[in-house]
This record gives sequence, C-alpha cells and structure tokens, in this order.
Amino acid sequence: MNSYFRNGSFLRLKLEGQGVERFITLCGNRRLPLWEIRAEGKYCFVNIHYRDWEQGKELLQKTGTQAAIVTKHGLPFLLPGLKSRILFLIAGLLAVGWLAYSTRLIWHIEFDGNYSISEDQLTDFLAQRGIWVGVPKSSLDLESLEKELRQEFSLITWTSGRINGTVLEISIKENERPNVTMPVLSVEEATGLYASADGVIVSIYVRNGVSAVSRGDEVQKGDLLVDGRIPVVNEDGETDHYLLYEADADVLIETVQQVSYSLDKVYIAKEYTGREGSGLWLSLDQSLYRLPRTGAKWKEKEQLLEPSFTVTLFDRQLGFGIFEVREYQSVEKSYTLEEAEAILRAEFQKNNAILEEKGVQIISENVTMEENENSFLLRGGDDRTLRRGGEQDHH
Repeated sequence: MNSYFRNGSFLRLKLEGQGVERFITLCGNRRLPLWEIRAEGKYCFVNIHYRDWEQGKELLQKTGTQAAIVTKHGLPFLLPGLKSRILFLIAGLLAVGWLAYSTRLIWHIEFDGNYSISEDQLTDFLAQRGIWVGVPKSSLDLESLEKELRQEFSLITWTSGRINGTVLEISIKENERPNVTMPVLSVEEATGLYASADGVIVSIYVRNGVSAVSRGDEVQKGDLLVDGRIPVVNEDGETDHYLLYEADADVLIETVQQVSYSLDKVYIAKEYTGREGSGLWLSLDQSLYRLPRTGAKWKEKEQLLEPSFTVTLFDRQLGFGIFEVREYQSVEKSYTLEEAEAILRAEFQKNNAILEEKGVQIISENVTMEENENSFLLRGGDDRTLRRGGEQDHH
C-alpha cells in the first residue's frame, strides 16, 4: 500500500479509561496529530492518521487506555470491501478508462456571436472539413479553421476558436449593420416616460421627447416625466400638429423606501453523532450512484461529494469521485439577539447591493432592531435612495 493512500487515510477512535488525557499528551509529545477531539460522557472521540496507528497502539497499552475504532476513512479501507463486488470494480475501471479516452475527443460544439449566420450553416461548414462531435482534439487546426471561416462568410470580421475540456467553442463577430434613423411613429406607437416611484426629481436629461417635469419637482408613481409627442408650432405660435416618437431620457429620482426583515427565534440545527462513512460515486446527468451505500438506513445524514473527474459525452455529463456521509440529529436551538442582528443586517446589506446593481444609490439608512416574543425584526425606515426612475408606456 503506497504512502499516498496511507497519508490520506485516518481512523475515528472512541477512547475510554483513566489514561485518556495522558494518551493525548504523549501523542502530542511524539508529534502524532489528533484532531476533532470531542468528549461525550465517559468517552472521548478523536481522529488519528492511519500511518500513526501502530505508534498509537503502543501508547494505548502504555497508558492503559481502551480504544475502539468507530469509522475508517480512505481507500485502504474501501478497497477490501470492493473485492466482494469485483464486477462493480471492473465496470468502474472500464468506465474510468473510457472517460479518460473520451477526454481526447470533442463531444460538443458551441457557437457565440452569430446573429445573421445560423448554427446549421456553421455546423455544415465544419462537417465539410471533417469536424463534428467525436473528432479527436489533436486533429484540429484552430488557426486554419479561423481563417477559413472568415473566407467562407464575408459577414464575419473576427473569429476565435478554443478547446475548453471536451467542448469546441467558436466565437465570431459579424459586420455591424449601419444605423437606421428611427421613423416617426404612429399615434398608437408613440410612448411617454412615466415615474416608477414616488419622490423628488434630482436630475433629468432628455434624449428624445419633451420634458414634463423639472429638477426639484415632486412626482408620484405613474406621473408623466417625458412626453414622446413633440409639438410643431405654426406661424401664429399655435400647435399645428405633433411629431410622435418613443420617449427616451435619464431621470434620477430621490425616493424613500421602507423595508423590514424578520427571523424566527427558534431554528433547527444539526448535531453530528460521530457515525461517518465514505466510498466511490458515479454520476450520469442528474442520477447519482454510490458504492457502497454507506448510511442508507440512517434517518438523517448529509452527503459530501468530492468531484475528481467530469466529462461531456454526447451532451451528457459523466463523472466520478469520492463521497463522505455523516449522520446527524435535528435539534431545536434559539438565536441570541447578537446572532439575529448579524443575520438580518447581512440580509439588509444584500438587498442594498441588489439595488445598487440596478442603479439605485443609497443616500442614508435608518435601521432599528426589535425583539418580539417569537421573532426578531429589523426595520429600515425612511431610507433615502437615488434611483433611475422611468417606465415607458403608450399614451
């Protein structure tokens, strides 16, 4: 058994006796690492590396400490169990071999940036040059492919090809079409820009249309901000008719937003029992298979997957790796005021970050924390914000 397997393996021990503390001290003196040390009644649970187990047994005898192995982790303990499932092992090895070979092939082709040129046209072009799903990566000359794409399609001004895992990604850029002047709209098509929230106009910059408000004006949600109807005045100074357009403007509104977040005092937490297990997992798309099915009869457990290999095969995701499973019990616990405030403030700041991504600027905050019989409440009252307000609608 090589050192790599030994170094990555460990035992979970249950210690009993009057010499437990002395055993832990001697392990520290001899630089034998112990971790996840937890006392439960008259027992003490610790983890120890498999490579240190022989020395650990000598110290157990020396201190008169009784030890029982609760769980074993790592491939050295997993492989003996697989001997009774030799067919599964052979199938797994064949699958690993096939997956390793399949990584040398292209199993998916993606196009990006094509708007006028269809994917069917690009796929046919690649097929004529012997490039399709299943072709070896080594047979691809991406530089020549990029040049041929530009020669074949006059609309393409730039192209780039790269291999990402088992995917061939082709990005292209097409000629930009010349700008076309927007025609005057009909009465039914003309639009205005209306306030999306109550507030005060901070600034307004009109690109198209006529401003219906000025800086400092108070508006309510739904008020007209920019009119898409531009009046045409005759010689007498009277409106002869209107030119109808789609209103367009940058409007900044200062508004007040009141928010609140609540959190129940009682919540369900996990308490781990110390029972653990590990093994191999295989996956096909959304289906997951574990070998062996450790902890299948445990009432509550959490499963940790450590992916080590994935591949796209005929547009299907295949993978395998090592899993760990831990048993736990659900227990009721209560938040303290400090814990609840930290959680609710984090939620409050998360909401502010979302608003800022949408162009809303937070000017001031007025946050208060309240504690009720069954919950905690955080209020953000009269928080002043600057937001780009305006919704288009037909007149």
